[in-house]
Amino acid sequence: MFISFFTNTTVWAEYLKVWQEINLTIMPISEEEGIKLAYPVQRIFLEEAPA
Repeated sequence: MFISFFTNTTVWAEYLKVWQEINLTIMPISEEEGIKLAYPVQRIFLEEAPA
């Protein structure tokens, strides 16, 4: 799922407030619909150095 939205403001603090309000509105709706969001994951593989 990809959601894109635009705001009418160019004021950074105002944009962040709108962005947060939209995301906090979307989260419970997506949970009700059974949509799971992917979170950033990082895998690190360690190997032993040859002796």
